[in-house]
Amino acid sequence: PKVNPVIAKFSKPTVAEAILATMDDELKAHVAKNKDVAGKERRQIEGTYLSALGSLDDKRIGPEVARRADKATTLRGRQMWAYYAHFLDQPKPFAALAEEFRLGKLTFSEGEDRADELRSMIGSLIDVGTPTAESALHALANTKHPQYAAVAEKVLNERVDGFDRGPWFAHPFSLSILRSGQIGRAHV
Repeated sequence: PKVNPVIAKFSKPTVAEAILATMDDELKAHVAKNKDVAGKERRQIEGTYLSALGSLDDKRIGPEVARRADKATTLRGRQMWAYYAHFLDQPKPFAALAEEFRLGKLTFSEGEDRADELRSMIGSLIDVGTPTAESALHALANTKHPQYAAVAEKVLNERVDGFDRGPWFAHPFSLSILRSGQIGRAHV
């Protein structure tokens, strides 16, 4: 694929490589200062730099982003890296993540973090929209899926007109949950 001529002017490092190196430096400083290996601030730092990489759209960095997706130690980290790898022409990490989600093999945090992780994962599946992602989303309507109760709780209790509805009503899986007659089983 053709590289943006402005981006092509930079090499050793490329702009994308410089973005990742700067992110790595900021994360090292953050961890040294806060001892926060996987918290909210770390996710914000990674998210900011990954968003910049996504906007840059330099596919040459894709293999490195995919490698980092495979090495991520948290579900949120894996999901973020795999999501951006997908759009940088490296679809395998996200496809594997979507398939694990479909099969109910992903472990989510407990409590409030679980809702954030689930929201983020579902939003990513919707954005990616591949057949594997669609299959994972439709699996949520199955009452035997490990995330069914948490998702059904959101679908049945979130306000449709709220500021941040999240992904709960952005895909037809929510209609399947509403039609399923499993309302009583949804509350955890």
